[in-house]
Amino acid sequence: MNIGGNNYFDNETILKQFERLFQLLYFKNVKVTIECYDDDGESKDLLKLAEELNLHIPQNCKLFELKEVVSEHAAFKNVSKLEKLGVKYGVKIIFAPKFHCETNPIEGFWCHSKQFIRKNTDQTFQALVSLMEEAKENFTERDIHSKLFRRFWRTIKANSEGKDYLEVLTTFFSGLCKDKILSHRKITNANIDD
Repeated sequence: MNIGGNNYFDNETILKQFERLFQLLYFKNVKVTIECYDDDGESKDLLKLAEELNLHIPQNCKLFELKEVVSEHAAFKNVSKLEKLGVKYGVKIIFAPKFHCETNPIEGFWCHSKQFIRKNTDQTFQALVSLMEEAKENFTERDIHSKLFRRFWRTIKANSEGKDYLEVLTTFFSGLCKDKILSHRKITNANIDD
């Protein structure tokens, strides 16, 4: 490991971080690896993961019941120090999915900023630099954070009701949602000629 010149990342700090990580490894002597993706690269559903964990699944189990059964497994019982610290001071910690912009206001801010810059840019570096500041001001003026927090709480509510990710997206974007992404936006020569 190459430690840089930043005072925060000195050897003692790194060792404490690793020590804390190793203390959190509840299953360090029992090694079981369950792949979350099948051979086609598709993510496995919760039922398949539950079967691989050898959990008893009742007949005709509903999604919310399945979530409860899986959440009772010891692998999901780990409580982080952050959660313990929150309990100590009476603060509720809500962990949001990392890459889902519906539950991550920072992703929403970046999405708004990129959209604002694309809409107003003349494709020069100077314009980009000035538009980044204008995008922040526009975010504040239009009160976009309120929209993002409303979306956050609606998503949390939908997830607690047992809805899956596609159903949550459909809540926001109606029938425009598809369960599989066909392609990302890309510029081709055909698009340029049009």
